[in-house]
Amino acid sequence: MGPDGPASPSSTSQRRLRLVLVYGVVLLPVVIWHAMQAVQTTANSPLDWAPSNFPARVDYDAFSRTFGPGDVVVLSWKGCTTDATELDTLVEALRTDSAFFDEGTWLFDQVACGRELIQQMLALGIDRTEAVQRLHHTMIGPDGATTCVVIGFTKQALLQRSRLVPRIQEVTEQHCHVAASDQHLAGPVIDGLAADLASAATLQKLALPSSVVVFLVGLCCLGSWRSTLVVFGISLYCQAATLSLISICGDTASALLIVLPPLIQVLALAAGIHLVNYFGNAESGATAAEAARQAFRIGWLPCVLSAGTTAIGMASLMVSDLTPIRSFGAYSTVGLLLTTSLVLALVPTALAILGFTVSSKHSTTRRAPRTLTDRNTHWQPLFVLVTRHHVAIVLLFLTSMGALGWSMSRLETSVRIETLFAPQSRILSDYRWLEDNLSPLVPIEVVLTFDRAAQESVQQRLDHVRRVESILKEHPQVRGTLSAVTFMPVMPDHRPRTREEAMATQQFVANAMSQANSRWVDMRLLSETNGRQQWRIRGLVSALEQTDYGELLSAIRQHLASAATEPGMSLHATGIMPLVHDIQRQLMHDLRSSFLLAFVIITIVMTVMQGSVEGGLVAMLPNVFPTLAIFGLLGWLRVPVDIGSVMTASIALGIAVDDTFHFLTYFQRRIEEGDTRQDAVFQALEHCGKAMLQTSLICGAGMLVFALSDFQPSARFAWMMVALFAAAIFGDLVLLPALLVGPLGKLWEIRERPSSQRTDSDRRHLVPGQDIAASTVKPGPNANAMQRTPSLIVPRRSSMNAAAEDDMFS
Repeated sequence: MGPDGPASPSSTSQRRLRLVLVYGVVLLPVVIWHAMQAVQTTANSPLDWAPSNFPARVDYDAFSRTFGPGDVVVLSWKGCTTDATELDTLVEALRTDSAFFDEGTWLFDQVACGRELIQQMLALGIDRTEAVQRLHHTMIGPDGATTCVVIGFTKQALLQRSRLVPRIQEVTEQHCHVAASDQHLAGPVIDGLAADLASAATLQKLALPSSVVVFLVGLCCLGSWRSTLVVFGISLYCQAATLSLISICGDTASALLIVLPPLIQVLALAAGIHLVNYFGNAESGATAAEAARQAFRIGWLPCVLSAGTTAIGMASLMVSDLTPIRSFGAYSTVGLLLTTSLVLALVPTALAILGFTVSSKHSTTRRAPRTLTDRNTHWQPLFVLVTRHHVAIVLLFLTSMGALGWSMSRLETSVRIETLFAPQSRILSDYRWLEDNLSPLVPIEVVLTFDRAAQESVQQRLDHVRRVESILKEHPQVRGTLSAVTFMPVMPDHRPRTREEAMATQQFVANAMSQANSRWVDMRLLSETNGRQQWRIRGLVSALEQTDYGELLSAIRQHLASAATEPGMSLHATGIMPLVHDIQRQLMHDLRSSFLLAFVIITIVMTVMQGSVEGGLVAMLPNVFPTLAIFGLLGWLRVPVDIGSVMTASIALGIAVDDTFHFLTYFQRRIEEGDTRQDAVFQALEHCGKAMLQTSLICGAGMLVFALSDFQPSARFAWMMVALFAAAIFGDLVLLPALLVGPLGKLWEIRERPSSQRTDSDRRHLVPGQDIAASTVKPGPNANAMQRTPSLIVPRRSSMNAAAEDDMFS
């Protein structure tokens, strides 16, 4: 209590508003620091996308524990041949240079070179021509001379790949005199590093242009520099706050999460513009604090409900088994809810604290809605088209939705290297060079296991290995194989003539096999544990050719099943190719399950909001149209769906529903006030159309810039969202009015009664200050229809018409 009595409510409100703003400013450095930590992207290789409990990943990890990790760098260049002596010094440097050690621990699992392997095989008595033939299409290219260096990374090395790969290039340039620009690198390590660099470049090149576009669109919507700066600044704060969540949770942003900040920004901007309009629509003479309170009071419910439907679409992604999709669903859901809270708290507060005034141009007097005879607006051509041809429009949409829905059955998914990067990218150029001049780059690993019960000799087991290897070679897509047989020493091919010669030959073979056995273990081609032997047979498949991994894997496994006939012997296929195949199958499953979950939950919400199951189902037709249209078109064109595209369906559904809510709200209110369905549709178009177009423009323009990303999943996410926004606005402005004008629109009709007979419940649905009896609109033709339960729907977050918004929420 002050000296003059209790503090006034106005001063108390001012202090509360200031505290909210002060807390936001105080937390800003923390938010920025955590946001910067989050953008240190990792886990961008497809091999990192599968969680540890993913079945194919479990098999692959078990294989890696036995034979070493598959995270390798394949390095070669023009002139890298088996005769190049400088390769010896390069291999030695990779094994001894201090840059490749961390606290005395070597960061590489192994380093292999074709030239070194040839020399080892020559020492075993293998003819050079035979040695080259054995390594053909694995470590030696089709010209019989080009070779490579293969460097296996440990888990610790993977965390330092951004440092180690450039150092490898420096050492190569130092010892082999080959510039980094002339070196060709590939492999899972390079895939992940290239994605890291592409996502970092995306932020550096596109974050600013995207923000500029969003700011200009917001300026066009608000028409005020000061208001736009406030909303834009808070949208940036929401971006940083969402990113900081990732760091606070101990995570870092994958390349897919790079598109989350612009998505959050456009949604924050749309909500902020909504609140600014409410602020400016306050009664003439209201103080800034009073206007801020009114903006919050009117705007919180539609903002929360709108964010709720969008969050449902985002949260449905958490059903995925793939880490980046699940992470995107979790962080986007929490980020959106946080953003909604921040916008509701900070926008009205900032407007009040900064002394914004209520514009006199906003009148609280409601104008009478246009009638059937007063339609000279830019919406008239669309209205005339919809009303005259509504049957044809509905039939056309339903037919196309059915056809495109069938085309979705032809959808294909892919996480192969060519879906991650642009065709002209350096990494794909390197892949093409290596596959043309060296060997295929995608391995399929077959493990032949003999348990303790197996009685075969080493020679017999090698015969089985040779048989399995021949099975792999039978498939034309498998262009190279590698196994212990590849490094089998030359054995005497003559028959001993005496007993002593026979014993000497037997002893020689035993010694040779013992030495070979040790080499096979060192080369990770054989593992022996407690009497159990596992033999590794590797096949190589192209990373760039259009090979159906599923068909190839099925055929190989079928042939392997017939080969494992001896007691105590088993065969198992694993490796990168099966893992990639299972990830691709999981993508399709995630697309279906996440969209179905979002659809079911949002449909339930829609039916509740409509107060009618039938009305809710009809209202969902414009919202499923975008997904059927865009994904059906992709299926028809046989364009593979990647991990970025999969995430868009559910998110776009959640956002698109808001427009439908908005349109149906105003349509419903006009019907409740006695309008015909045609008149109500026209007024809904006039009232909501501009707001819907502006919101779609805000969301589309902000995302479109990221379609230029060098990381293709992020780019496809951006342009898919833009395409889905465009299809959604088309459905809401064409299909939805056609449905409402046609026979299905009767689901929204109610029985009209004179004003004197209205109940309090009825009056709550009237526009404030306007008596229905005084309306210039005549009662509709269904005035005697049975009254239906009033709908619960609320208007869309993104309305730009402040006066009309106040109509709906007063």
